[in-house]
Amino acid sequence: MIDKETEIYNLIRNYISDDVDIITDMIQAPAKFPCIYMQQTNSLPRRETQEADEEYALLMYQFDIYSNKVVGRKYECKQIAQQVDAVMRHLNFTRTAFIRNYNPSEGTVYTNDVHDENIDRYILRYEGMASEEHYYRR
Repeated sequence: MIDKETEIYNLIRNYISDDVDIITDMIQAPAKFPCIYMQQTNSLPRRETQEADEEYALLMYQFDIYSNKVVGRKYECKQIAQQVDAVMRHLNFTRTAFIRNYNPSEGTVYTNDVHDENIDRYILRYEGMASEEHYYRR
């Protein structure tokens, strides 16, 4: 299976501010805000060798961006989203969703059903093709 999660995590970690917490596992609550929850949501083989090794895979990633600022939550989320987008587009990924959910509850980074209107959440989804060595345009 082609898995680029750690590589992409490191690229984003090096590109964005150290003030932004990036997590990749479900937790009770983020260590701090602002926060990005990053996950590889799929890795579908697109071409295999005769030995059944994957040559290319369609990869899908989701980034949930959270802010709890009293003033400027939306702006902060959008600024972080632009930075994530720059990295993903540089890797030839296509953004397939950009959704604002300013009232996050179930299905978020939290393992319990938290409902907090003081938190903004933006959801970014990307698709791209990759081999073990390269990223490709779809």
